[in-house]
Amino acid sequence: MDVVLPSLSEKKSDPDELLRACKTQGQAWAILAQCTHSVMEALLADALPCDPVDLTEICGQLPESYRVRAYREIERHLKPEIWQRVVERLEPFARHLDSSAAALDPAVRREIESFLLSRPAPLPAHPITPGVSRNEINQLQRAMHVALASGQRRELPVDEGSWERMDAAVEISIPSLVDRLCKGLHTTEPMIATLVPKPPRDFRSKALPCAEALTMQQYLLNEILREHSQAPEFSQVIPAIRYASGRNAGRRG
Repeated sequence: MDVVLPSLSEKKSDPDELLRACKTQGQAWAILAQCTHSVMEALLADALPCDPVDLTEICGQLPESYRVRAYREIERHLKPEIWQRVVERLEPFARHLDSSAAALDPAVRREIESFLLSRPAPLPAHPITPGVSRNEINQLQRAMHVALASGQRRELPVDEGSWERMDAAVEISIPSLVDRLCKGLHTTEPMIATLVPKPPRDFRSKALPCAEALTMQQYLLNEILREHSQAPEFSQVIPAIRYASGRNAGRRG
């Protein structure tokens, strides 16, 4: 299967707009062939995001951490175990309408295939750390997952490795975060910056706090917005929109 994606320079968003001026079938096929890309090229261009015709050039300039973030975005479209069958049987890197056109760089293709077909080992269950309650662990882990999900929006650079290491070493990272929160040390790390593609051929620098800082910020936000059974008047002084459950279900200020 091919994907027809008009170039950004065409200023057209639908293949039908490309074909309205065609007089013959040959002209239509020629235009479609120029805008034809493989399924994987379309997914990668959407994940970066960039113009599909610039994929080879942009992938050669991007740091590995940003390419991996794009590959993770592709991986989320399907369950990990399904990608094995997709890569082996459906030829997602192939162009069928115009096989003579320059395709995705072989090195990038090998990198994507290796990423999609890899199977990370399952992480062991995390024991309860002495001195840190199960409730604290759950709340900080929840904040960690919410912060990661928020950071995975495509316009922000995400250091996936840091999140994985922090989660794998949760018996160490959680007490460390508790200690830093107690001491008020939640903004001591430098920001993480990277270059983000900006169509048509530009880059711009964007930055965000490190994984630990984002987790602590999310934890503080969760604590501010949640209901406290021992202090029900607390939420009344915090301006926010909340959704109550039970008999009082519904939105309230």
